[in-house]
Amino acid sequence: MRPAMFFDEAPGLAANSYCQGWHFAARGICLEGMKRRPDSPKLMGILRMVELELVKQPPFDSRIFVFGDSHAESYDGPKSIFEVVLLGARTMYGMGHGGIDAIDPRNFGVCNGDCIAFVFGEIDVRVHIGRIRDRDGRALEDVIDDLVTNYIGAITRLRGGFDDLDCLVASVVPPIGIERCPGIPQFFYGETFDRLEITLRLNLRLEEECRLNAIGFVDRYTPFADADGLLDAAYADSVWHVRKEFHEMSRAALLAAREELRSTS
Repeated sequence: MRPAMFFDEAPGLAANSYCQGWHFAARGICLEGMKRRPDSPKLMGILRMVELELVKQPPFDSRIFVFGDSHAESYDGPKSIFEVVLLGARTMYGMGHGGIDAIDPRNFGVCNGDCIAFVFGEIDVRVHIGRIRDRDGRALEDVIDDLVTNYIGAITRLRGGFDDLDCLVASVVPPIGIERCPGIPQFFYGETFDRLEITLRLNLRLEEECRLNAIGFVDRYTPFADADGLLDAAYADSVWHVRKEFHEMSRAALLAAREELRSTS
C-alpha cells in the first residue's frame, strides 16, 4: 500500500481514484512552473486547489508513471494503473543531458514501490542521429553509444533517489518513409533505410544497456514493424505514431516488461 508522504500541508495525503491521476499531473506541472515563477498567484491558487482535492482521496497500490514525448500517449490507460506525463517534443539526447536530472518525480506523485517508464528517441532517429554523424564525421556506433550511455546514466541517477523504484525504457517505434509525409520534409533527415538502420542499432544498444543496469526494456519496434522493418501502415496514424485503437498493445508490452523486471530483481 502506498504510504502517506511528502505533502507538508497535508501529511495524510496519498493517491487514488480515476480523478487522482489528473490531480497529480496538475500538481507536478504547477510545481515545475513555480520553479520559474515562484510568486505567481495563479499557480499557487491552482496548486492549493489541487492539493485540497488530493487530500480527500484514499491510498492505492503501485502505479506506472510514463514520462515521454508524444509517443508516451500510447500508454494512456486506466488511471488506477497508468499516469502519463507528456514532456513535449523532447529528445533522448536532451533527456540524457540534464532533462531527466531536472525532474523531481515526487512532484508528479511518484513514490517508493512505483514504476517510471521513459519513452524518448523517435525524434533523435528521425532528425538528429544521422545528421550529427554526417556533420561531425563520426561513426554511427559512437554517436549511439554516447546517446544511450548518457540517457541510461540519467535514469539510474534518478532511480538512486528512491529506495524502491522500477524503471523501464521503451524502444523506438519503426521509422516511416518520408513519402508518407510529403509536406514536411524538414522533419526528416536521411534516407528511409538509413533511419531504419539507426533505429535497429539504437534499440539494440538500449536493450543491452538496460540489461546491464537492471532496467526493464519495452519492445515497441517488433509489434508494429512491417515486412520491410518500417512502421506498418495498418497501425500508424497520419504521421509516425501508433494509432489509438492499438494503444492496448503498447500497454500490454509495458506491463509484461515490468513483470519480467520484478521477477528477475
